[in-house]
Amino acid sequence: TFITVLITAAIVGVGSAAKAQHQQALTIDDAISIALKNNFQVQAANYGVSQARALKKSALDLPKTNFLLTQDPTGGGNMDNSLGFTQNFAWPTLYTNQKKLLNQQAFLASCMFDVTQAEMVRNIRTAYYGYLVNRAILQTLAYQDSIYKNFVARAQLRLRTGESSNLELISARNKFQEIRALKIAVEADLRNHELAFQQLLNTTDSIRPADGNYVLSWASIHTDANLASNTQVAYELQNTKVADAKVLVEKAKLLPEFTLGYSQQLVMSALNLG
Repeated sequence: TFITVLITAAIVGVGSAAKAQHQQALTIDDAISIALKNNFQVQAANYGVSQARALKKSALDLPKTNFLLTQDPTGGGNMDNSLGFTQNFAWPTLYTNQKKLLNQQAFLASCMFDVTQAEMVRNIRTAYYGYLVNRAILQTLAYQDSIYKNFVARAQLRLRTGESSNLELISARNKFQEIRALKIAVEADLRNHELAFQQLLNTTDSIRPADGNYVLSWASIHTDANLASNTQVAYELQNTKVADAKVLVEKAKLLPEFTLGYSQQLVMSALNLG
């Protein structure tokens, strides 16, 4: 019934209004700040830096000290007791090269963190401004949709009154359907940008970019792309330094090892067990 239709429309309208109220609008700076704080890839890269820095303390990795206690009977009925310890050492060059390697690996982890951050900022800007561009296109298509909808209605009226041919109506309908198809495609792109935006920010909340001048901000994406490229180059160069440091460590492992030890011999009377 007509009343049922009105009630349904009212419910839908209230639901849409509530959704719009709960949808959070973020500026590009807010979005970048949230992403760098919450995104799992950035967090993992940060943990990698902390781990690499902690491993720097393991450059001097000595094997366990060996303690020795021996007892041998002597011809005089006493026990020959010997107490001592030994400690193995690698050639000092190995420890020096291991420290250099760990320092290079720590810096590599820092470079990886910079790469992750730069890529995250670039991806946030791409999703952010992509959303705004698609929203602007959708608004234009909505305006064109209303125009061609009226055009179809007028063409139908002109056909009924004999003022035009069926060809005009077919042309109007085709153009109207074309605009409708474009709207569907742009709406899908808009949703994809919104989902990408949520994924980058690691949130399930309904969010959207705040209104802004997106045309003048495309230069930021170009700057971020150059930054990501530069950080990637630095990362690859640091990879070569780490590889060189690993070679030096492996060569140092081929050098001789030496052992330091100390022992103390004591002669004690044997226990009389009779």
